[in-house]
Amino acid sequence: MSRRPMYIGIGVVLLIVAALMYALDDSERKRREKPPEVTVDERALVAGQGAGVILPPPTPPPPAEVVEKKPVVVVVQGEGEDKEAEELRKRRRQMLLNALSSPMLKQQSGGAARAEGRQAAAAVRMPREQDGAAAQPPGSENYDPAANIDKEGFFTRADTGDAGWLSRYTREEGRLLEIKTGTVIPAVLISGINSDLPGVLIAQVSQNVYNTANGRHLLIPQGAKLYGVYDSRVVYGQERTLVAWNRIIFPDGSSVTLGAMPGADMSGYSGFHDQVNNHYVRIFGTAFLMSAVIGTTAYAVDKLDKDSSDDATFQDELGTALANQMGSAAMAILQRNLGIAPTLEIRPGYQFNVVTTKDLAFAEPYTPYRTGR
Repeated sequence: MSRRPMYIGIGVVLLIVAALMYALDDSERKRREKPPEVTVDERALVAGQGAGVILPPPTPPPPAEVVEKKPVVVVVQGEGEDKEAEELRKRRRQMLLNALSSPMLKQQSGGAARAEGRQAAAAVRMPREQDGAAAQPPGSENYDPAANIDKEGFFTRADTGDAGWLSRYTREEGRLLEIKTGTVIPAVLISGINSDLPGVLIAQVSQNVYNTANGRHLLIPQGAKLYGVYDSRVVYGQERTLVAWNRIIFPDGSSVTLGAMPGADMSGYSGFHDQVNNHYVRIFGTAFLMSAVIGTTAYAVDKLDKDSSDDATFQDELGTALANQMGSAAMAILQRNLGIAPTLEIRPGYQFNVVTTKDLAFAEPYTPYRTGR
């Protein structure tokens, strides 16, 4: 009794398995018996010449355009017309050649010779310009052949020829008893220099001066006096005094006029340099006073304006005018002290040299006239 349900269950399972196997076998048999479907393109296929590749049919070419041929009209010209046309072409060709060879500038009447000279110069320059253009390195766009031509012209301008090196002066025989140009005469100041006022100078020769030729003959003895002047006109920033010597007075009373020979310091610089007074205390003191005057005047005017009412009185106007005028007068006086020039002082005993700018010739060596020769 207990095994019957088991047998029934096994039988049901076997029936289900058998039904499934039958269904699968029936579907497989139907699939094998069905013919294959073939899809055919409705468009006709054309076999091309491409190694068995089937290509679509080619597009038919468009219809060719029909070109109507125009009739050729033959014009027969006479012999005279051909000659005229040929003559006209020759004239035009000649005009073009003349235009190319003609100068770019119009020459004025009377300048035919100058025009020929310019054309000749242009003919000489043209090969140089062409050579320079041919030698131009590639890629140099800023190359200017005219610059090289101007450099060549520098040598032409620098060539002075024989006349440029020949002076109209020739070598002259010097005198034995002579002091040549450029010789220095050592001296010492006896008087001093103050640039506030112009004045004269007195100095004394500190060394004997001999002739230039051999240096054996005494021409200017030590102790001779020098007479000169100085320039008292001084500008702001100047530190040297300009001096000119006019005369030499010998110990025996004889003299030689020098003209205006300059003086130089012992270092060889022109002019004398010793003490310089720039008046800084005076200038800055003036500036301080100017600021005080300006401030006082402005304060007085503002004070009067504040104290006065809308109706100005005579006293108010008088006070304002007086303050303005006093301030202006003080400013004008103080303004002059700002532009004061420096004072140059050269003390006595200053050593210097007189530079000869002319040849000094003597008849004989120096010998005092009073003691005889």
